[in-house]
Amino acid sequence: MTSKFVVMLIVLFLNGFVSLVYAQTDDVPKVRIAVSANFYGPIKAMAPSLENACECSLSFTVGASGALAVQFAHGAPYDLFLSADKDKPEWLYQQGLTTAKPVTYAIGKLVLLDKYRSNLRFEDLAKPVQTLSGNPIKIAVANPKTAPYGVAAIEVIDRHTSHQQVQLVKGNNVMQAMQFFTTGAVDQAIVSASLVVAQPIYRDMAAEVPRSAYTALAQQAVVNISGQTELAEKLLAILLSAPMQETLSTLGYFPVQGEGI
Repeated sequence: MTSKFVVMLIVLFLNGFVSLVYAQTDDVPKVRIAVSANFYGPIKAMAPSLENACECSLSFTVGASGALAVQFAHGAPYDLFLSADKDKPEWLYQQGLTTAKPVTYAIGKLVLLDKYRSNLRFEDLAKPVQTLSGNPIKIAVANPKTAPYGVAAIEVIDRHTSHQQVQLVKGNNVMQAMQFFTTGAVDQAIVSASLVVAQPIYRDMAAEVPRSAYTALAQQAVVNISGQTELAEKLLAILLSAPMQETLSTLGYFPVQGEGI
């Protein structure tokens, strides 16, 4: 099968969502994916390989997992849901909306970002620098009400800081939390490692958050019982394959193999 890739980018700033379409010629079936904000960079990077392997084209709707799950439950035309946690896919499964139980496809990783320091350490979380003059440190996180990475970030802050030290700035999702940092609106941010991998300019400002500082971010997926089930299940199996998991380990995630999750 031969086809030409046409890349279209449609950005819709509505309720924190971004819709992105990788479109091929009309004779190629399309898999519609709802993907958590943290995982968009990796899935975009892997899209050509995934499309070739499944002989399909991919389209994405990107947002916070909680909001995407609600859309899924209300009939949004998603074939595959790549969540940032376990809870939302499990809820959809319990509603009878998926073809099978949720499957873990990646283990998320958190990083701390600081705009004032180089050679950053995790121990610098919420520590003042001279330029802050004793003011609370502004830390960007994803909204914990809808974003699992926000829940994990708040867990880190609760365990390792005094709330008097911190002023939280919440983004609709982890991508917006990262945007608050890159535009200088905050002093620090706790976001997914994948966002820093995708923007190497910020690597010197980042420190990995120890895995012991937050509950494991097992990211799970489900296939919509009303969608392109066969293609979506094939695509998910490809994502779980050893080569793709090895690729994920270079993109800011712990691979699923050996995790026992």
